Amino acid sequence: MSGVPVHSLRVRFEEEYGVKQLAYEMDYENMTEVLAGLRHRFGSPIGTSVEVDGRFPQQQWIWHTGEDVITAVKSEQRPFLLSYRPSLLDPSFL
Repeated sequence: MSGVPVHSLRVRFEEEYGVKQLAYEMDYENMTEVLAGLRHRFGSPIGTSVEVDGRFPQQQWIWHTGEDVITAVKSEQRPFLLSYRPSLLDPSFL
């Protein structure tokens, strides 16, 4: 993550397909810089607010890069989360 400190990195790996997901947890003090960098590189995200179990509000920002889906999540219950996974969509069908 360049110079941004990361608390934890989770990797989901499937033997047949390789890396399925990368998830970084980091401090909220770095959230603005990370979101600004993603917006600069990939354009405006799709943003939404959701409630988990009807109690825990979350904000989510989602970018589709053509090959990957990047999701950023702000939650009261967890550190700032940034997740990458391969896209399931074939852009030629859109």
